[in-house]
Amino acid sequence: MEHYEEIQSLRDYLSILRRRKWPMLLIAAVVFAAGVVVALALPPIYRSTGMVLVESQEIPHELIRSTAGSYVARRIDALSRNVMTRANLLEVIEKHDLYAESRGRQPAETVVARMRDSIELKTISGDGSKAGKKKGGEAVAFELSFEYGDPVVAQRVTGELISMFISENAKQRTRKASEATSFLQREVERLEGQLADIEGKIAEFKQKNVGKLPELAQMNLRNIEGTRRTLDSISRELRSLEERRYYLQGQLAQTKKHAAVRADDGRVVLEREDRLRILRNEYESALSLYDSSHPDVRRLKREIEMLERERGQGGSVRARRAPDNPVYISLQAQLRAVNSDINALRAQREKLQATIAEYERKLQATPQVEREYTTLLRDRDNILKSYQETRAKLRRAQLAEEMEQESKGERLTVLESPQLPGAPVKPNRPAIMFLGLLLSLACAVAYAAIAEALSSTINGRRDLTKMLGEPPLGVVPYIKVK
Repeated sequence: MEHYEEIQSLRDYLSILRRRKWPMLLIAAVVFAAGVVVALALPPIYRSTGMVLVESQEIPHELIRSTAGSYVARRIDALSRNVMTRANLLEVIEKHDLYAESRGRQPAETVVARMRDSIELKTISGDGSKAGKKKGGEAVAFELSFEYGDPVVAQRVTGELISMFISENAKQRTRKASEATSFLQREVERLEGQLADIEGKIAEFKQKNVGKLPELAQMNLRNIEGTRRTLDSISRELRSLEERRYYLQGQLAQTKKHAAVRADDGRVVLEREDRLRILRNEYESALSLYDSSHPDVRRLKREIEMLERERGQGGSVRARRAPDNPVYISLQAQLRAVNSDINALRAQREKLQATIAEYERKLQATPQVEREYTTLLRDRDNILKSYQETRAKLRRAQLAEEMEQESKGERLTVLESPQLPGAPVKPNRPAIMFLGLLLSLACAVAYAAIAEALSSTINGRRDLTKMLGEPPLGVVPYIKVK
């Protein structure tokens, strides 16, 4: 038997409605009535809303810049997290006796989560647009709303939440300004310690490398040149003095120590050697004229023997005396002065040579010293720069802290106080009733479809065809007999 399926027509659907109309009406009425009951039975929820303005600081930013941050939206988010903590919300719940029917039966976390869901924060940007908690523009104000079944309680809680936001904002700004000042103060003290330490190292390095520092290199070169010029002058002077010494030594060698002695009659008294030489000449002359017994010969011989004995005994008293020739004494004094000057100049020359060697040693050590010294100076300059910058930041932070303490900085002010709500915002009773109506119709239709699918009654050609697999040859309409 060939399978046969006939498409249902509008007449078939109408037939189903006629057969199932009373159960469908009953189901629709019950569901709709349940929707109406639900819409009327849900408790009303009231929303109270207040607006808070973010006021800019009174003092121009060019003079004092706040240390509490410049992004208002981020600070509002931070305020929201700090205000709506578990502890704060539980305190508000206890204070206003919120959710009394749930606190005894549900955990505290559940009650707190329920209150968080009832709080809504919307920021208002500079162009007047509103956004949720994830903002794109810069906020200049924000709306805070709280929903609750009691309109008076909703207003009170909203006002308290706004007060908590304002108080927390003041605390946060003052705390951040104080923390910034404390941090910068510690940083300044740390940099002061580093600066004192590096200054000590530089002083110790300078003391250890006296004369080797790079800024003294030119001075060392000039000192070497000056010292060498002085050394050349001393060398020339030494040569001149040595020549004079040679001259004086020659003159002194040719000058007798003792001056000629004159007798009372004005005769010059000859020296022993001269007298001995003259006597010997006279003795030889006398022997050529006289014999050895001649009185003159014998006198000359005695005088010669006497002088020879004196010479053999070390000379006469006059021979043992100090030189008395003025010329000899003058030459001797000049020679001593020249020798003294030569010795002094030689000592000075050795000292200058040692000085030049010391300067050259310092110049040779300067490159290595310069590398270490430059490193120390660079470290000192970097620390000094950081110190000066941090000192300037500290001063600005102190001014900002004073500004926050005197409430001259950016602050929150109530632009619109929370109003007592006149009508509930929840539930939307007409919408619930309309949904109940749609649901009732859907339930009635679903009942009819299920009932038809499960029914085995033959109600027409379609059911007969479905059962037999073949369409009937004809259909006899229902004839109502009177």
